[in-house]
Amino acid sequence: MARKEEEKTRIKKIKKRKLKKKNIVILILICINFGIFIYSSYKIFVWFVDSKRMDEMNDKIQDKVIIKEVDETKDVDVQVIEPEGKIQQSDPYWDYIKMNLIDVNFDELEKINSETQGWIQVNGTNINYPFVQHADNKYYLTHQFDKSYNGGGWVFLDYRNSMKNLDRNSIIYAHGRQNKTMFGSLKNILNSNW
Repeated sequence: MARKEEEKTRIKKIKKRKLKKKNIVILILICINFGIFIYSSYKIFVWFVDSKRMDEMNDKIQDKVIIKEVDETKDVDVQVIEPEGKIQQSDPYWDYIKMNLIDVNFDELEKINSETQGWIQVNGTNINYPFVQHADNKYYLTHQFDKSYNGGGWVFLDYRNSMKNLDRNSIIYAHGRQNKTMFGSLKNILNSNW
């Protein structure tokens, strides 16, 4: 009889240990998931703050800068190259040449950021920003136009390109933001009606 009691006691202790180990594992998993939830919530909050600051910066730029379309028929500085012969309908170059150019007053932009290099605008997208250039390609990944920290970054020209001596290929970078800012709406150009 004593032996059966000892066996029952031993089995109860084993079950308690297993239950204790199981509870510890569950507690650890709950803590890990809670930590992931807190970290994810923080990152989402930071993303929204960065987006708000980026929108404020863009509004400030749009308010200060005078942007106007150039009328090629009146502006003598614009050189229009006429095609030789008949234009093929499949050639998109001649569609681009018909698009109006823009004239941007850079004086106010250069007061905010002396690294301002130009302006990029892509019809049919939300892309309509000044672009900057730094000594490397890392700085503007995490800084906005006024050089303050922002995880959303800004539109910037590759440090190896020159606006004074235009290269054959100039590379302009920006994040593709989910809210369609920066290059987030660039995928619109893949639509056939673009």
